[in-house]
Amino acid sequence: MAVSPEQHQSDSSGRGARPGGRSSALPVEDEARQALLTRLQGRIRQLETRAPLTGSSVIGSGCAALDRLFPDGGVRRGSLVEWIESRPGGGAGSLALQFARQACRHDGMLVVMDRWAQVYPPALAAWGIDLARVILVRPNDLQEELWCWDQALRCTAVAAVWGELRQIDSRAFRRLQLAVEGQGGLGLLLRPAAARAEPSWADVRVGVEPCAALQNRRIRVRLLYCRSSAARGQVDLEWEEWNGQLRKSVPAHPGGVVAGLAHSAADRRSTGA
Repeated sequence: MAVSPEQHQSDSSGRGARPGGRSSALPVEDEARQALLTRLQGRIRQLETRAPLTGSSVIGSGCAALDRLFPDGGVRRGSLVEWIESRPGGGAGSLALQFARQACRHDGMLVVMDRWAQVYPPALAAWGIDLARVILVRPNDLQEELWCWDQALRCTAVAAVWGELRQIDSRAFRRLQLAVEGQGGLGLLLRPAAARAEPSWADVRVGVEPCAALQNRRIRVRLLYCRSSAARGQVDLEWEEWNGQLRKSVPAHPGGVVAGLAHSAADRRSTGA
């Protein structure tokens, strides 16, 4: 079929216009995409930085020596805190309860996850925790346990969730971190020593290990990681377990015990005892 010069010129110009049109539109699309990425990056930085702190946005333990270990003088609301102890019964759970008690002192509930049936409620009361504010949950398996953690951390009526979590994968960990961040409560996870080598989505990681002591119970607390600061440190604490009273441990003089025994013996001889 014959094609007139006018048609050939029109078709050629049309085919040339389309590539030219796409080429001229690409810079516009790139600019829009770059603007979107810039807005998203700004939003991410805003979420990571969070709002300026106020007195009510930080939860302390009630022990000044322990609170000074954290850059903000305590733990931020909306944080997931991982308490890693060197061995079972090393004191991590008791320390985490100090923060749980403060978090629900004025309002909000304390959810205690007790899958292994190890929590004795009267002991919580002896530590000054109002049992009327405590919800004790005993899941049957890991799947149910993770679901309970997720739901409790998302509940606006809950001030803190405390409990031992022996197993958790990265995806579930991230879900818990997002849940507590969005709700503004406190998540206090008790983890075994092996967890220290595992990936973590916790905002704060704390290591706890018992130390030798002549009296009372002594533990060493290390700040392993804090999302809001690069600061690290440690503090030695002593407490009276029956009432949960904590204080900073003062190192004893190497000759203090021997000197004290010698002084006592001298006193007995001088009095004829």
